Amino acid sequence: MKSGKTGKFVLYKNVICRLLNMCGDEFIKGGYYISIKDNRLINSECIEWLGKNIKPVNLEEIDNLYEISHYIVCNGRKYKHFDYFPEEKGLWVYAADWGSNTEVDPKYEVVESGRDGIYIEVPYDEVTLYETKTYYDKDKFINEDIREVLSEETYLIDEPWWLEETKDN
Repeated sequence: MKSGKTGKFVLYKNVICRLLNMCGDEFIKGGYYISIKDNRLINSECIEWLGKNIKPVNLEEIDNLYEISHYIVCNGRKYKHFDYFPEEKGLWVYAADWGSNTEVDPKYEVVESGRDGIYIEVPYDEVTLYETKTYYDKDKFINEDIREVLSEETYLIDEPWWLEETKDN
């Protein structure tokens, strides 16, 4: 499954890095870390963890803590949960909770119905993809686990990742 870049990120030394919330164990102290992919940014604070270089968060060194999420609009409805499988005809969209009285549009095929809910298959050309970037107060987020929103931006994605040319299509 191929997906767009979602998750929480920070700007560290002008490079976008993924923010990780680590549970502590015998090898690593719990807390927030950033994943360092750029070899030029690796320093003595970095730890190798599961083949990745991570570094404890230093609030003075990071800027713009934000979260990226995606949603689609199809048939006049907004859907926050969907999956893209390259071998399928369309997206699998989370349409309803199992046992809810939400009716599924009969024009779409139900591809999975079970404990996790009802998923329908929606053709690619009937879907519009949006990306939302939510900026948080980094101090409150890291130190107090409070998601205080500073601003939010939503963009239409003109060319969704499922239309991009890859070696698979």
